[in-house]
Amino acid sequence: MNRNQALLLIPAIIDGEASESERAAFFDFIENHPDIEEEYESALYVKQQLKKNLKRHSCPDHLKENVLRSIQELKRSDHQIDQEPGSGTVKTSGTIFWNYAGPALRYASAAAVILFITLLTLELLNRTDHGSQYQNTVMIEQAAAGHFLTADGQLPALDFSTSSISEAKQYLREHYGMTAEIPEIEGATFMGMAVGPFTSNFTTPVLAYTQEEISENIYLFVFDMNQVDSLQNIIRHTEAAEHCKSPKDYFVAEVNNHHVVSWLWDNYWYSAVSNHNGDDLASLVKPLN
Repeated sequence: MNRNQALLLIPAIIDGEASESERAAFFDFIENHPDIEEEYESALYVKQQLKKNLKRHSCPDHLKENVLRSIQELKRSDHQIDQEPGSGTVKTSGTIFWNYAGPALRYASAAAVILFITLLTLELLNRTDHGSQYQNTVMIEQAAAGHFLTADGQLPALDFSTSSISEAKQYLREHYGMTAEIPEIEGATFMGMAVGPFTSNFTTPVLAYTQEEISENIYLFVFDMNQVDSLQNIIRHTEAAEHCKSPKDYFVAEVNNHHVVSWLWDNYWYSAVSNHNGDDLASLVKPLN
């Protein structure tokens, strides 16, 4: 993959329309190209902000009819162009040029309009408080992997050491007002929790688990969605947020060659990271399995 291919693939990655091979190639590429990664995060931020701040309305029936009618007219026009033999003469005026330019030019023009709107949106964001906050936007899954990698996967310094899940839940409730579940992870021992800065201006607990037999540790970050929604510079992975609705739903994001497993229970967002394959890790978490 080259730079142009990576840039063109960004919309498909964000909208979940890219194939698995395209996604793998893209995320491998941006590991060594931070400027492309920044473009990806910029576009992701725009989508998140638009989704968060703009209300969705049903499309009026007359607009639907107009769109469908236009699509049918384009199909008929393309069919006629395919059937008519070329005369070898280039006409450049009015609708004759537009028709014979074919669908490629029309689609390119539409893409140019979309690009213009996107650039305009970015400019507007940069001129508002959102724009200044965007410079420090953090994706939960990316930051979770960063904490794990920075610690080289070692057990974090614990603020509250306990193997009792009930004691840990009580500690969270009394000290941080959180009523989050603390899951059991099959084959792993719960060690307690560390509560420290997840970002420069946001603190959240990380639940620590260890697998002594294979000398591996698991970090499980817990987020109160009310807090996350109130912040403009912390976002969830777009596909993860869209996919995780029921208690058994989970999403695996690949970050720096590590899998981050995310899911939503009640009003709490969980992101787990380890040296395991994401699906394997999810299979150990109750009730995801």
